[in-house]
Amino acid sequence: YPATADELAALRAFSFVDRINESTTVTGQDDEGGQVTIPGRALVADSVYGATPGITANARGESAGAWFTSTSDHTWRYSSAPPTDAPTWLFLGDSVTMGTGVDPDSTFAGRLAKRALVQNTALIGLGVRDYVPTAQARLARGGVDRVVLVWCLNDLYPPTSNADAPAGMRGLVGPLHGFVLRHVRTYQVLKAALLDRPRVYYDHDIALYADSSLIADARSRIAGVAQSATASGAAFDVVVMPYRDALTDAEWSSRIAPLIEALAAEDISVVDASSWLAGADPVDLFRYDDGIHLSARGHARIAEGLAHRLGTGDEF
Repeated sequence: YPATADELAALRAFSFVDRINESTTVTGQDDEGGQVTIPGRALVADSVYGATPGITANARGESAGAWFTSTSDHTWRYSSAPPTDAPTWLFLGDSVTMGTGVDPDSTFAGRLAKRALVQNTALIGLGVRDYVPTAQARLARGGVDRVVLVWCLNDLYPPTSNADAPAGMRGLVGPLHGFVLRHVRTYQVLKAALLDRPRVYYDHDIALYADSSLIADARSRIAGVAQSATASGAAFDVVVMPYRDALTDAEWSSRIAPLIEALAAEDISVVDASSWLAGADPVDLFRYDDGIHLSARGHARIAEGLAHRLGTGDEF
């Protein structure tokens, strides 16, 4: 059903509060190389790629119940060690590609780390305007064999749609929301009962794909990443990730077609990942009350699809 303006305003407030909880304590290194816990510091570091933020180096932090550890190179750390002759894959994306709420080794990037040297720069809150400078900076170093941009529907948002709240509000909302999540077990159930947020998110976000100006902007920016990849000798792929409700939308293919056709016109390799999730209950493939972020089972499906597409086998 179409969301009202009030519903969308409430939804964005919910979204902001949820995003604040992603920034908890992290563990870094002090001046002498020892470990030090820094309460309240986010996993997000400002100005890592020019003016574009990135992952805090040498950090450890919680994201929706899952603990993430970063490398000194501003990427996520995984337990698996790929073969010595494995290719290097650079992943661009947001919280979906980061894998919020799922153990890092169980995310699709973590699973693929068994086959390739994965440089996953994905981070909550990033979008299409961040991918170009991130790709350019990392490709300039050399050594990347393939760039994989994992496109989430909300990457099409115009800049004002995902603005952060003032710092003072962060200080008020963050501790309160963290307390609720830690101590009220019925919080998620109550939140889900109040509003079908995944459906409202989907209806709002997929409607943006009828806006030709937003599609043109995305096409231009993604083409910029493709050009940087080509110039460095790296292959380039775009993977379009569906929301949960896209899997039951009979018109999904036609509604996402403007983006896929625009990228195909640029000779960009693009795939709709909904086919990799077909045949299973959509509810099992996404986190509870979250129609955007994959569950561990959903990540396994995407890993298999990517491995098959990129020629590294399709079994995990």
